Amino acid sequence: MSREWQRFEPVTRNILTGKRLFRSSAPNYNESAPDPKDASQKLTVSAVRYLQDNGIVGIISLNAFPYKYSERSLLYSVGIDYKHIPIKDFHAPTLDDIDDAWDFFMDHRSTLVHCGYGWGRTGTMITALQLCCTDGRYPASSSEWMGRNHVERPEQVAVLRELRSDVSRYPKDKYTMERYWKH
Repeated sequence: MSREWQRFEPVTRNILTGKRLFRSSAPNYNESAPDPKDASQKLTVSAVRYLQDNGIVGIISLNAFPYKYSERSLLYSVGIDYKHIPIKDFHAPTLDDIDDAWDFFMDHRSTLVHCGYGWGRTGTMITALQLCCTDGRYPASSSEWMGRNHVERPEQVAVLRELRSDVSRYPKDKYTMERYWKH
């Protein structure tokens, strides 16, 4: 367990075989900081080492604020790619945001997704990636999205329903659904 990556956990259900997916808070997220809490993130050498120890090679940050230049440089110096998709706290990603995250996820064997706290926006994107991996089959219900994945807001559920209705637009490339997905 890492103090710097709160709520860090692997996502083991409903992802493509050969891919690893993780979720967490922003690095060194301070939930008692004044608003905007997203600004409290701070990427340190030890936080990057923790990512390396877990084999993470890509980060999708949904935090409203990007990493500082020095933090991005630190990631790149050890071979970790960074994708910033800014989403305001308690808001939902757009389908274009999900497209960007899907492309990044497919290009990396091991990806961490985080927002600020690590629930609403992160849970929405984790659920979106799972839906894309399983051709919209899993997770099966919005109650599972909200319970297991911590999707928090009605607008987050709405974008996931919209995604599910058109999930075939997400190519798996060399991955075929019947052979490579697990749940």
